[in-house]
Amino acid sequence: AEMPQAVADKINDALFATDKAGRVVYGPFATAGEEGGCVKQTFAGAVPTRKELLKMKATVAKAGIDTSTCCFVMTETTKAELEDVKVDSGSGRFLCENDRILGLPVFCTDVIGEGNIGFGDWVYQASGFFGAMNFVVDPYSLSLEDSTRFVLNTDFATITLRPEAFVLGVKTGGGA
Repeated sequence: AEMPQAVADKINDALFATDKAGRVVYGPFATAGEEGGCVKQTFAGAVPTRKELLKMKATVAKAGIDTSTCCFVMTETTKAELEDVKVDSGSGRFLCENDRILGLPVFCTDVIGEGNIGFGDWVYQASGFFGAMNFVVDPYSLSLEDSTRFVLNTDFATITLRPEAFVLGVKTGGGA
């Protein structure tokens, strides 16, 4: 159970990173605001408004992307803050309800960074494993610690097919 989760964590670390520093493999948000990269949008405050989240969606839609298959990416803390932002003064509804914002799913990961919100259609982020996968069980190198080392080696690659399918929103003063 731990090995597949470790692989998923490593892939998420690459796909949702907001900078390329020290990385060979990275996703669309690492190129936010760069020439040929995805759009970078700065929020007016620490917590985005409904209008700012709608602007992210509209930016992707203007590029000809069907937003019905998009999702938001943020930390659990940011999601919790949006679960407390009222849509209006009378309905009792909140911006984030049932793990959805504007009817679209929310994926949570700490990798994206506190205060950052990604939006996009992951159909346009191709990825795959290439070559052989090697799994080594090494009961010797950590014998003094009475431990066994498990090593999984594989080749993974990803590429953003359409950067315009993604937007990275950052809080004011955020350095994503």
